[in-house]
Parts: sequence; C-alpha cells; structure tokens
Amino acid sequence: MASFCLTTVAVIFPREKAKAIGEAFIKLLGSERVRPLKESKAGLLFKIRDDALNQAKHFSFDRFDFKLIAQTKLARGVIQVPKNADIDKLKNDLKNKSNVEAVHSGLKNNVITVTFKTENAPTNILGHNVKPALLATLRCFKCQMFGHASNVCNNNAKCPHCAGNHSHASCTTRHARKCANCGGGHSAAYKGCPIYLKYQSTINSKNLKVTNQYINNLQAINKRPYLAQIAKQLVGKSETEILSILKNKFPENEAQYNIEHTTPTPPEQPAST
Repeated sequence: MASFCLTTVAVIFPREKAKAIGEAFIKLLGSERVRPLKESKAGLLFKIRDDALNQAKHFSFDRFDFKLIAQTKLARGVIQVPKNADIDKLKNDLKNKSNVEAVHSGLKNNVITVTFKTENAPTNILGHNVKPALLATLRCFKCQMFGHASNVCNNNAKCPHCAGNHSHASCTTRHARKCANCGGGHSAAYKGCPIYLKYQSTINSKNLKVTNQYINNLQAINKRPYLAQIAKQLVGKSETEILSILKNKFPENEAQYNIEHTTPTPPEQPAST
C-alpha cells in the first residue's frame, strides 16, 4: 500500500464533510483495499492498494471532484533526551532546522520523535544521536484490523471476542471466540493469528530495512575520517608506493573489513503490542 492524500479539485476541501467523504471513499474501494490514516491540511490521508488506484481516481462526492496526491515518504527518528535538558528549547531548536518537517510533542521513555524532510534520517542533529523510529504492531480497538488506531477508524465496530457487529463493551457472548480478522476460534488479540503473523512479518521487514540503512549511514560516516587519513599518506608518494598503501588499506574482502572496523549498535526493536 502507498500513501495518498485525497483532496478536492479547484475548491477548498470541505472539512465539515470530511467524515462523510472518508466513509464514502472507503465504501467505494472496500476496507480491505484502503486504510484511513488521518486528516491533513489538504484533505484526507489514506493508504491505498495498487489494484484500487484506478477506481479511487474516479471518486466523487456530492458536488465535489477529487484527486489523489502521492505522499512522499518521510523518515522519522528518535532522539534520546539528556537528563536535565531544557526540553522546550531542544524542541524549538529542532523545529528551526531546515531538514525537520515536524517535532512530535509526545515525550515517551525520554525520547523525542522527529519527522525529517528526507527519506533517510540523519544520524546526528544538534549534537544528538538520531536513531530510526521503528514501527510497532498496531491493532484498531474498534474494527480490530491491523495497521491503524481507533481514533482514525471509519469502519464499523467489530467485537474482539466473537467478531459480532458490536463493541467490546456490548458483547454478551464472550465465551464464543471468533477472530474478526481470520475467522478462527480465537480472539482478535491472539498473537498466533495467521493474519497477525503476516502483518508482524511485514512490520519486521520494514524495521530491518530502516535499521540496515541506519547502520550503512554510520559505516559511511565512520569511514570518512579514515579516507582523509589515507589521502594524507598518499601525498608525494610514487605510483608503486601508492599501490602498496592502498592494497594494505583495502584488502580484497572489503566488506569483511568494514564489519570488523565498524560496530554500530542497532536500535532496539519495540515490543509487540
């Protein structure tokens, strides 16, 4: 699924009708092919499956015509807040950086989450190390689907116990277990659910990708001073001497050399919920 903003053509997005527009859009495409994210200044943000894009481009509501705008993927990073730090000043300083899109107000486990204007987060900003913000598994407590929270959900309520069309609090048959996602004989919270395991595998793959990118960035940064030192050693040397120095500095198995000389600590994986 890719992220898109559903916005109006030629007129300002009718924010008072945002809920009705979102519900109509999901009804048109089907909840299995589109997932609501949040409202934005321009319209509504959704994740849309590739096979639904053509139909989504022809969506209309009331007297409004709409268009889809692909959303650039922005990197998110976390900064460990030092003890006794002036948090408000740190946040303001971050907001004033040209490569920062947003600084998230929530302060959890002594970290600040920052959204950058680039696909890859820097490894350091304002003298603070930046680690990638890893994804955690997320289940909606309203419709029980994975990947979004109940505060942005436009789907009908599903019971996590019996998969009935009612809320958790209204369930009168909690002994009859049925999963709202796979139809199996367990609750929607069961970590062995095949739908959950597939979703968790996707999350793990995404986290592995950003973690590897983070490690590669660290390796590149750690290698820069090393290359500068080599350059100084080559000044005034003969061709034979240069070849000898480079051969010693860059063995045939350079990948193994990088691993042995660069040992960054990967970010911790978040606990599954």
